This record gives sequence, structure tokens and C-alpha cells, in this order.
Amino acid sequence: MNSIQKSGRINRDELSEEFYFQALLEKACSLEMLSMQSLEKVQLECLAILAKQTELYNKGNSSSVRIETAKDILDSIMFTIGTALKTYPVSDDAVAAVKSGNMGTFYRQGSKQIDVMIKTAKALHAFILRDVFETDNIFYSPTIIDAINGFFKLYDPAFGAHKIHITADYPVYNPMKKKAGIEFIINYLENICYENLFCLNFSPGAVRGLLCGYIDDYQGSVINIYEHVLSAVIGCVLSGANPRLLSLNRPNLKYLEGLLKGKTGPEIDLIVAGAFVKAGGIFSFPEGVKRYISRSLPLIARSIEVAEKNSTLKSVFIIPEDPAKGAKLCISPGEKMDDELYRSVISGIMKSRTVKDKFAVISKYIGSLADLEDVLLDAGLSGNEIIYVLRRLSRTEIAVLLKKYPASPGYEISELRTNEQVLRKSLYKYIYSLPAGKQNRLIKISETMQME
Repeated sequence: MNSIQKSGRINRDELSEEFYFQALLEKACSLEMLSMQSLEKVQLECLAILAKQTELYNKGNSSSVRIETAKDILDSIMFTIGTALKTYPVSDDAVAAVKSGNMGTFYRQGSKQIDVMIKTAKALHAFILRDVFETDNIFYSPTIIDAINGFFKLYDPAFGAHKIHITADYPVYNPMKKKAGIEFIINYLENICYENLFCLNFSPGAVRGLLCGYIDDYQGSVINIYEHVLSAVIGCVLSGANPRLLSLNRPNLKYLEGLLKGKTGPEIDLIVAGAFVKAGGIFSFPEGVKRYISRSLPLIARSIEVAEKNSTLKSVFIIPEDPAKGAKLCISPGEKMDDELYRSVISGIMKSRTVKDKFAVISKYIGSLADLEDVLLDAGLSGNEIIYVLRRLSRTEIAVLLKKYPASPGYEISELRTNEQVLRKSLYKYIYSLPAGKQNRLIKISETMQME
């Protein structure tokens, strides 16, 4: 027999995940499930917790804290209590617990749950880091590796359990509910995990060619790689191309245009779902990845439906291009340019709005490694923008920079200027994003170099 799901007056799906406790209280009061007397009791108990946490924040000192700090601590308390109350599948039961229980008890329960979630998130992150898909998109690895590490470094569940601290610059494809603190990070990492596992079924070169076909500046663009690879797999399966190679061509696109012409939304849903079933016979996707893809298919189908109506299927089913056609930087050990021209180049870079435009200026005017290093130091480039330029250098040119900014323990980083430290940090972010074999080759080349 199927178990009967208990329902209540409050629809859990209508409550904010980000501010669950506050939303629960507000809804309960509006439905007269919580009296003003009970609400005042809750508020007083929360203020008592705030007093204790403020004392901890001040390390036993009785001095007051700024209003902004007190609000942050109170928001953290509310988030923590909400974490405990979310364990009640039926929100009505959570309201009953609030009426009969003590907020201090819920706070302690929530704190324990947050500790467990932190451990879960760190384990999930460690799993992802075992094999991060190799791409030169400047938002992928820096977000998955560095930004998430930054979150764990900054996250303080005692006084800022609701805070995220980081900007997750790389977007996931499947929609996420708006969440806060460690709940957001777990949800984000789960999505990243499935997308990364999916992309690992394809060679970085095949994906690079696909993204080159999508947009010239895919390296510096905020795009979702999984979306385009999944769309290509669907297109390849439907048109008879090799989905492992993501090798759609113009005849494949012509076939897809004929296949999908005039199809309704439900018809496209069935076609996309059938293609996924066939793809499952080609790839050995883990069950979690299959479930994640299943949630993506309606989104892919809607993109196809809109593109078919607008005769723009080529924007969904991308024909790969040769990455070698992309811009490269030709650098020689030549002399530095004239000072006046150099100042003009720096000005042009700083006025450029996108990383693509900045690189266009660099590639047009910079012809020596000496000038390039100066530009990387003087043009106010961000770490990701520096990495964008580094990806277009030869092994020898990278090795020269490694020689000048080594990773050896005896190297005095503190003696570097701020902009030199940014360049060095960006250089090693780029190096460590490469496969181990490439890393070792570059380091060996730099070690054997003789610098004048």
C-alpha cells in the first residue's frame, strides 16, 4: 500500500528556504495558528540566545556591538533555528513544536545539524576535486576550487550561519531554490558534482571545439558548459552523429531542422526524452547524473521549442569549430616599446570593458615578453583576466614567468609588490588547473632555463 502523506494548513513549498523560520512564524500568525502571546515568547527566547551569542562574540566582554553586527548574529540565530524546524516534514508540526518547545533547544539542534552539513559539504567538495573537468573557461575551476575553499575558510556558523561570503560566478544549469549559508553551498556543490561528472565523459578538446562554435570568447564568458554539451549529445543522438565526439555538422543540423519542424512542445518533450534513453545505452552515467539530466531535459526541450519557432536551431545544436582558429599571442624576447606608446596601451586596456576587448588590445600591441609582464602588472587586470591571457601563451613563455616567480619555499613572496603577488597567484592558479603531466613539464622547463 502507498503511505498516506500528511498535509497541513501551511504549504511548505510556499515558505522561503532562505528565511524559513521567519516565514513560518509569519504564515502561522496570519492563519491564527500562533497567538501573539506565543509569538512574544518566541521573540524573548531568541533575544536571550542573542545575548549569549553577543557575549561569545565579544569573548566575555560585556561591551555592546554595532547594530549591524547584532542584526547579523540574530539572522544567524534565526537561520540555525530554521534549520532544526525544517526537519519537520509538515510545517504545521513545526508550528506546534514552536508553541510547545524552547528556542534554545532548537538552536542547539540546528547548530549540530549545521556542523553535519559542513562535514557533508567538505566531503562532497573533496570528491569533486578528485577530477575537475579541464576547461579554459576562467569561471569554472576558480569557482569550483578557489571560491568554495574561500567559503569554508570564512564560514562562521556561530555568528554568520546564514552567510555565503562568496559569489558563485560559475552558474549551474538546473534552477536552484534561493537558500542561505551552508544549505546554499551544499545545493550548489550537488549541482556542480553532477554536471562535472557528466562533462568528464567527453574530451576537453571536443568540448573546447563545441564552445568555440558557440561563442568566440567562451573562455571569458559566463556560460554553463554542461548545457551546451548535453544539447550537443541530444542533437548527435537524434541526427546519427557521434555523441562522444560532439561532432555535429551542417547536414546533421539540416536533418534536425526537418525533424523538429512544426513540432509542438509535448512532441519535442517526447523526442528529447527518447534521445536521452538512447544516450543512456551509449554512456554509463551514474544514477545521480541520470536524475540530474532528467530534470534538465524539459529546459533543453523549451530551448529547442523556442529556437525552432524562431528558425535558430543552430543556437542550440552547435557545430564545433577548430580552437586553433582562436586568437593567440605571439611573443618574442624583443625590446620594450616606447614609453609613450606603452602608456597609451595601458590606457586602452583599462578603458576596455570585457576581457575579450582587453586581450584584443594586448594582442595588437604587445610583442615582447618584457612588455607582456609589465602589462600584466600595470593594467589593473583581475586574477581571472590574467589567467585568460596566460592560457594564450606558449610553454616557453609560461616557463619564463615560472622562473621569475617560482613556487619554491625559499622564495620571499612578502618582498613582492601587491600587483606582483596578484600575477604570481594567478600564474599558479593557471598552472594547478592543468593536468599533472602538463604541470610537471612546465616546471621542468622553467628549472632548466638560464636567465640573464
